[in-house]
Amino acid sequence: MNLGLRIPKPATIVSKLRGSGKEATSSITMDEVDAVCRQYDWQHWRVVAILGGSNSTNLLLETDRGKQVLKRYHWSLPSTQQEHSILHHLEAVNFPTPRLRLNRTGESCTMVGEEHYAIYEYLEGYELHHYLMLQRSKMRAVSHAGETLARFHLAMDGFVPDGRKFNGYHPESARLWRGQEWHLDILNRFRDATTPGSDSPQLTRFLRSIAADLSTLLHSAGDLFDPVDPALPRVVIHGDYAPHNVLYENARVKSVLDLGDACVNLRALDLARGVATFARAGTDEINLPIARAFIDAYQQLHTIHDKEIEMLNSLLQWRYAQNILWKLEDADPADPSIDRHLDATRRKWQSIRRLQETRQVWHKLRS
Repeated sequence: MNLGLRIPKPATIVSKLRGSGKEATSSITMDEVDAVCRQYDWQHWRVVAILGGSNSTNLLLETDRGKQVLKRYHWSLPSTQQEHSILHHLEAVNFPTPRLRLNRTGESCTMVGEEHYAIYEYLEGYELHHYLMLQRSKMRAVSHAGETLARFHLAMDGFVPDGRKFNGYHPESARLWRGQEWHLDILNRFRDATTPGSDSPQLTRFLRSIAADLSTLLHSAGDLFDPVDPALPRVVIHGDYAPHNVLYENARVKSVLDLGDACVNLRALDLARGVATFARAGTDEINLPIARAFIDAYQQLHTIHDKEIEMLNSLLQWRYAQNILWKLEDADPADPSIDRHLDATRRKWQSIRRLQETRQVWHKLRS
């Protein structure tokens, strides 16, 4: 039996067919691309495809040096410096991630005007979430993902990255850059907005309706993050360890992609995200045998504390609560344009509710 057999999901086929006839556009101009490529001494290049991404705008290029990925970052330079610091360390210890290309001055970050860019090697492979697989085949692939995450955490043990990422811990104070109070301040701003209820944007009204429950969740999660607890170790985490960021070849992990959310944080956040996505059985439900395969493979290389397993469900709820509020940092509760975040906010809140309902299933991972 071919355990590597995989069949594209119908949604994947439909998506490719729909996209094949469309002419994609990018906010990166050809003059920008040329200005970046000249800093790498590439005389010939062409845009092959526009790639997805939330923290950067990404283009696939065919160049003098083969296929490369050009990124224009959407966040601050210190955030990019931290990502690059982590990637340089992983290259030094030979961990499989896409390698950064250095420009003619030996830098991985390239400035053009006020924007900053990077070039990454392009890697061929496939991602699990695009395919239907036999249960045994999927368990083997997921086990390898769990093992790879353990290797990542071991490679990061004791490493302190340069730069700054607001979604993690401050390296000197051992406190979150954006902790419990930061999130509560945003929530309270929406809850206490003086705009009459009927005239408020729908998002503001929705946040008011869940404010009490969301506040309770934020307070309870703060108790996990603030004290230094040896049973909840901190390390540089990937931050979005999920099937769309793990590249496979011949049924084994070839490379871990997109370190954009990497930061110093609780190691269990990576474990929670990994279980929730690699073992996903439905909407925020998990396939327990596959989840155990992920955890067991990790533990073959790296010990997981009982408290980490116990807190996986709660930590994932906290991460979804963060995602709700991060988008609203500078938002005006009276501005109707914030309703563009309404659907995403509702989905995240529904995910939190379903995690609360399925908590007992997650707790079975301890047995």
